[in-house]
Amino acid sequence: MEIDDLNLFIKHYLENDKTNSAIMLKGKWGVGKSYYINNCLVPFLGKDGKRTCIIVSLYGIENLSDISESIFMEVYGNKLPKIFRNIIRDILQHIIKYLLGLINISGLFFSKRTLKNLYEQCNLEGKLLVFEDLERSQIDIDKILGYVSNLVDKGAKVLFVANEDEILKSEPAENNGSEESKYRRAKEKVISDTIEFSLPIECAIKDIVKKFQNPTLSNLFNNDDKVKNVSCILREKGNSNLRTFICCCQKAVDIIEMIKNILDDNGVRYKEQEDFYSCVFNGILYFLSENKKNSSFPEWDGTEYLSAKLGSNNFPLIKIAYDYIRCQIIDYGQVLSTYKEYEKLEFYRKNNDGSYDEDIGVIYYYCRHTEHEVRMALQNLEKKLENNKKINFYAYPKLAYFIPKVSNIVDYNYKKIKDLMIRNVKGVWKEYDDINTDILFWTTSENCDYKDDKLKMEVNEFIKELSDSINSGKYTIEFSYNPVDIEKLYNDICSPNVGRYISGNRFISKFDVDKIVEMLVESTPKQIDDFRGILFAVYRDSNLSFTKEDIFTLSSILNKIEKIPKNWDRIQLIQINWLCENIKSFLNK
Repeated sequence: MEIDDLNLFIKHYLENDKTNSAIMLKGKWGVGKSYYINNCLVPFLGKDGKRTCIIVSLYGIENLSDISESIFMEVYGNKLPKIFRNIIRDILQHIIKYLLGLINISGLFFSKRTLKNLYEQCNLEGKLLVFEDLERSQIDIDKILGYVSNLVDKGAKVLFVANEDEILKSEPAENNGSEESKYRRAKEKVISDTIEFSLPIECAIKDIVKKFQNPTLSNLFNNDDKVKNVSCILREKGNSNLRTFICCCQKAVDIIEMIKNILDDNGVRYKEQEDFYSCVFNGILYFLSENKKNSSFPEWDGTEYLSAKLGSNNFPLIKIAYDYIRCQIIDYGQVLSTYKEYEKLEFYRKNNDGSYDEDIGVIYYYCRHTEHEVRMALQNLEKKLENNKKINFYAYPKLAYFIPKVSNIVDYNYKKIKDLMIRNVKGVWKEYDDINTDILFWTTSENCDYKDDKLKMEVNEFIKELSDSINSGKYTIEFSYNPVDIEKLYNDICSPNVGRYISGNRFISKFDVDKIVEMLVESTPKQIDDFRGILFAVYRDSNLSFTKEDIFTLSSILNKIEKIPKNWDRIQLIQINWLCENIKSFLNK
């Protein structure tokens, strides 16, 4: 039922129904029932000033007297001076307890005549009583329905808002969903109509964004396509819960407002900022939608700044957002580095579409071509790969996803293509501005859903070999392991050349552990001190995050040093002990 039709139906019930019964609006948690009541129905019924909604939440209600109290306070509470509201609430509790026989006359502050006059003032004419969260009440539902039956018999109009599936789940197994169940029998006597609620999620998205009154957020939703993209994410995650979307808006607005000035001051243009903020928002939305299913907060799983696993390939979660959601802090020092890594992601994405090469286009869009055309494209691609300058390097990762699948469909042996690709990319990280293969491969896996496990294994193996070839030599450092060269390494590490030694967030794991330990045994106290200085520069002063590889390497160095017989020079031993303490402190960070 459309929103306008639902409004008219409820209005008709309020004005014309003579059945002395209630109605129900049912739907799963988070689909927007409360949002609809507060933002659509209440304004609609109240626009001429004649009809109003009295909204009472049954969440956690433990006795019927609390419902009566809530109704009275909703009707008259706003008309009372604030200082008297709590006093009236206490009085009401005593009155209702007396009527229910829970206290004797000595506990009653007012006479029965006063009580009668008080309740006669509670005029519900022209008002719709809306009882939300029926399934979350602590009272037996049949008692609530009995209470409401008395109200509607006296002419009150009542709308229940509930997740009926949860009510049925809470019934005994033998009655669950049965037409003879206790709940259904009670409902049949009190509720005449039940409407399945389904709010068009696009309408809710627009309205929620509008209420934030944030220009940057509004620009992310300034056309129907952008709104549709976000609604698709919610549906993709099986989560049309508007509370998740509202929470995402709040987190995104907080983060954007805190980092916006940094990007402005560093000359990032408005259009690029808007694209970045779209990634920030959607990454948070993916994360929150998935995290609702988990009982514990997930550990960070990604590069230093981005995580496709916690977000998506198209919209990775940024580490800044992860930290803010987890502990409400912003590391302003990460803002520019995060943006630069995002820029790299966009650069890779723009350069791997294959539009410059007809044969690659056929491979990417094989479903539009004949088997013969696909085979010819594979053969042509094989010839072009012989000359490794004819195929754009950025197309290689995406080809690694498509070629096994396409070759499998047309029964083509792609081994030579694979071997040529692996050969051509060996060590290219040196030529292509320190390629980050984690990010490079995120941009290539869209629309590559492999349901065949064998084919999936082939693709993953191909990608691993390709990635290893690209990074060939990247995770090793040419170092003599001669103690006299420690000082030179120390000076390099403490200079702008540090980038030569740190890549993929790794440093110490690029060295040979046994050679490091042998070198330290032969080192002078000053040389050991310089080695300690290197570790401080990398792991303390630069705030480098620890990778699993570096943690393992540091632990190995520590274990091997501690096993060496202590026949050191005494000053050398002091330095070695300090080094061990330093390593332990790094590992305990």
